[in-house]
Amino acid sequence: METAVVVAAESEVIAEIDQEPALIQETKIGQLTTFEQLVQKYDRVVLTVTQVILGNREEAQEATLESFFTAYKKLSQWQEGERFSMWLMRIVITESLSRLAAQPGAREYSPDSICSKVGESLPSKVVDWVADPKELYDSVELREILSTSLRSLPLSSRMVFGLRDIVGSSLRDTAALLGLSLATVRERLLQARLHLRERLAPYFEK
Repeated sequence: METAVVVAAESEVIAEIDQEPALIQETKIGQLTTFEQLVQKYDRVVLTVTQVILGNREEAQEATLESFFTAYKKLSQWQEGERFSMWLMRIVITESLSRLAAQPGAREYSPDSICSKVGESLPSKVVDWVADPKELYDSVELREILSTSLRSLPLSSRMVFGLRDIVGSSLRDTAALLGLSLATVRERLLQARLHLRERLAPYFEK
């Protein structure tokens, strides 16, 4: 029974993805309501990623709106056969990093600048997380605690954690979006999980 439910859920996801090229083509010929469907589908994910990178909800909301506006303007550059979610997320990350670099006292951020080696030795196995990060981020009460803890991480680890553990991107997609190797993604993810588990443990002990 559980297997049947999983298969049905996966089929629904595949069907939704298969519909995206048609929605994009309709948008290109002036059907704005179809683009609104794409916005509704991805707005929560985009807001989550912008907030993880920028650490400020108000600025993240502005970055989210600007990302969708940019995606609409550049929709002709989307190549059929490319996953829209990956194409959109590249725009989102570029917009967020540009805003981060524009903050007072900030240095320029780029894929190269977030890839510095972690000097410490880390175990090869990624440890279990203290709780489901998606549930934490969905909780109004705990979101600010998690956001504050995330801001204490290096940018590379923060972005890897946000994409992988909060948004749910695969390791390969996370690596592709950030221009990192799989080994580096695993290393950053482990670093983030260990750090956040330590920072958040007191809240779960109460």
